[in-house]
Amino acid sequence: MIIRDGEPWFVATDVCRILDFDTSLAVNGRERVDRDGNMYRSGGLDEDEKGTDIVSTPKGPQEVLTVSEPGLYSLILKSRKPEAKAFKRWVTHEVLPFIRKTGRYDVPGSTTGNDHTEQLKVRRLAIMEMNAKTRQAKLLFDTAHRFRDRLSDKAIESVLAVGAKLLTGLELIPLPATERMYTAADIAAEAGVTANMVGRVANRYGLKTPEYG
Repeated sequence: MIIRDGEPWFVATDVCRILDFDTSLAVNGRERVDRDGNMYRSGGLDEDEKGTDIVSTPKGPQEVLTVSEPGLYSLILKSRKPEAKAFKRWVTHEVLPFIRKTGRYDVPGSTTGNDHTEQLKVRRLAIMEMNAKTRQAKLLFDTAHRFRDRLSDKAIESVLAVGAKLLTGLELIPLPATERMYTAADIAAEAGVTANMVGRVANRYGLKTPEYG
């Protein structure tokens, strides 16, 4: 993942590999010829949903195809992977119909009936959880961008990997392989936060190893 102007951009090959897409076709579409012999492009993402960035690789800096956050959602909605289908169903069956009816995505106010009230409670909790995850992901992206000159490449990649999973629920970015294990105090000192905060995040997302309890 790359942070561009404070916004996350995802490496297209990583995203398409997870979603079982051919990268070129999914992002750029396919060139076709109409009946008049004119070339046009079918499918793919909109121009503002894709781009290129320079990233560090084992072979040195390379230019790679990237997709924006809206582009990422567009690809997820096209995927037939079970995880992607769950995301698509939530958007198409929950979010969009509710926006059409109310003009925003929120929980309606007063209702009657115990069953409906319970459903609203469940939906309210789900929305609160989604909003919390979005705020946490934004905090992680902002942290990676703000401390990019102080954090190692692997530390930044780890932060972005957790943020991407919070945002989409998918393992879009694999955590980097490393031989060294960091304590909560190590990470806290490097990121400028408390060790307790690091510990809570590690516990919540299963990031702790047996060595560090």
